[in-house]
Amino acid sequence: MDLRTVDVAICTEVSTSYVRELSNLGLLGSIARQGSGNRRFFDPRVVPIAYLWKTLRNMELLSAQQMEEIGAKRKPETSKALFTQLKEKLGMEILYLQSSYDMLDSYITLIEEGQSVVPGEIEVRTLPERAISYSHLEHINGRRKGIEHHRFAIGQLRRSNSAYFPTGYAYNTFYDLMEKPDSPTHLVSYDPQGTCILPAGTYLVGHETKGYDGKSDLHQRMYHYAMDHKLEFCASAHVMCLLDAASVTSDQFLFQTMVLVRKNE
Repeated sequence: MDLRTVDVAICTEVSTSYVRELSNLGLLGSIARQGSGNRRFFDPRVVPIAYLWKTLRNMELLSAQQMEEIGAKRKPETSKALFTQLKEKLGMEILYLQSSYDMLDSYITLIEEGQSVVPGEIEVRTLPERAISYSHLEHINGRRKGIEHHRFAIGQLRRSNSAYFPTGYAYNTFYDLMEKPDSPTHLVSYDPQGTCILPAGTYLVGHETKGYDGKSDLHQRMYHYAMDHKLEFCASAHVMCLLDAASVTSDQFLFQTMVLVRKNE
């Protein structure tokens, strides 16, 4: 049973005028005309085709002029080439949207964690694994060298599409963090698609509120906590800002320091 113009419009969720426009361009194939009003009737199988053109038009993948050209010149080779080109374009947009989605999700995760902790608190926590990206930073000796190293590190993260996620610093050992807090060894991007894994396990975690360049005794207190509880530092130390300029108006931000530990029996 053939469909009227209004039926195709309802099934495709478009206006009847748009169905007639597609038909006039020859994009719905042959039609039957019946009755004194010379009304159009369509095969039901044109509904997904009409939806195809609607989707490409609404997503601004095809202009009205391009659709007119397609209607006049359409054949398997040209349609395949066009759809392949549009698919590749959409693929790039999907990657960009997914990256933007992940970036926002990373900030939300950090904010929620920041809202749940107490500044100054030190505790042992079991944490799940976390995907991250590392970029190497040599020790900073002088302002100019530090700028160059940070610029290079950010460039490395940009090439892996990880530069726009929340970042922190990593130190080879917790003792490096204690002795040279201004000389991290790596810039860390908390990218859920990152190629490195911060392993699951037992971590000593501390929180403090300070400015980006502020000083504190948190790391010394974490060290004494570890000694008192017979904890051994097992891996690199990470410092992350949970609540920063993206979520607070003051210049006092909430930082988290974490290091993998094990009980030293």
